Amino acid sequence: MMKQTPILRSVEKSLTLLRNHTGQTLVPVMLAVVFLTVAVAFPVAVASAQDSETVEHGAGFYYTVKKGDTLWDLSQRFADSPWLWPDLWQRNGQIANPHRIFPGERIRIYHKDWIERMRQQPEPEPVEMVKAPEPEPEEIPTEIITYAAIDSVGFIRQYKAGSFGKIFKSEDDKWLISMGDLVYITPEAGELEIGSRYTIFRTLDPLRDKQTKEMIGYQHYLVGIVEITDIHDEFALGEIFRSFESIKVGDQLMNYIPADPDIGLTGSVKGLKGKIIAAREGEKLIGDHMLVFLDKGSDDGVARGQRYLVYEERTGKLTAKSKKVLHLPPVDYGTLLILHVEDNTATALVTASDKSIAPGDSFRAP
Repeated sequence: MMKQTPILRSVEKSLTLLRNHTGQTLVPVMLAVVFLTVAVAFPVAVASAQDSETVEHGAGFYYTVKKGDTLWDLSQRFADSPWLWPDLWQRNGQIANPHRIFPGERIRIYHKDWIERMRQQPEPEPVEMVKAPEPEPEEIPTEIITYAAIDSVGFIRQYKAGSFGKIFKSEDDKWLISMGDLVYITPEAGELEIGSRYTIFRTLDPLRDKQTKEMIGYQHYLVGIVEITDIHDEFALGEIFRSFESIKVGDQLMNYIPADPDIGLTGSVKGLKGKIIAAREGEKLIGDHMLVFLDKGSDDGVARGQRYLVYEERTGKLTAKSKKVLHLPPVDYGTLLILHVEDNTATALVTASDKSIAPGDSFRAP
């Protein structure tokens, strides 16, 4: 027997009153009104009793975060690919840090058919052969990985990037500024233009080689994008268009150059070896899906879409008394994908790791 809800009790009471006071003539008409009311209200009553883990909406549904959930896992569960977690993050602007979601939060999930997946580029059309020698055709990537958060990866550069302006105040004097907030900007180098967008960044303390103590460069930590909405004599107004992390008073503006999130995989530099400088967030223990900086860049042939292996050298002796040290084959325990390249450094994504990676660990070409 169906549980009697307040709505059903109200319907029953209405029917009783009809029998007592109106006779049989109006019953069919009133019954139609009563049942129309039930048809409209009953789904609401049922929905309130359903499991609240997911709630449907026009473009998909809202999912309630449970303990242990990550954007990586939710992307795998709902989009059949963990690599689409940055797209999930972008569509949920209320999430300040994609690595920290909490039980009880509601995340908007889009239908699978609406999400762009990793895809294959079509093969190039055959080129007609001619007798004269031709240069070797440029390598065209046949596999693409989409990294939607490409605008937020950051980089290490030997010198500080030029600043177009600095945030000196938010509309409501917020200390932590996020998407949609209005900010006041002091112009610096160059002229700000209404409608133009700028990357918001801050530079961290200079990084030095632990052994040689030589200067490596400054980490440029990217926190968001601002669009200029108005310009006055001594300051400009801007609206936060996107926020990757919490934005603060004092953060600076650099020219915004949109990066292509579709990364074509290509061959690495044969024989190249290098070191991991640091992690984007300064972690000492680095794992899957984290960003790291490498000590090799475009001057060394490193390019976007290349893949490298994190490895360790091993040695051994034939006997305990033997003086000869044998160099054993390297053991690989992690893989890296190059996302951004500077002259002498590169930013890479840890795509897989069998154990924790640390600053100073070595990488090599496959």
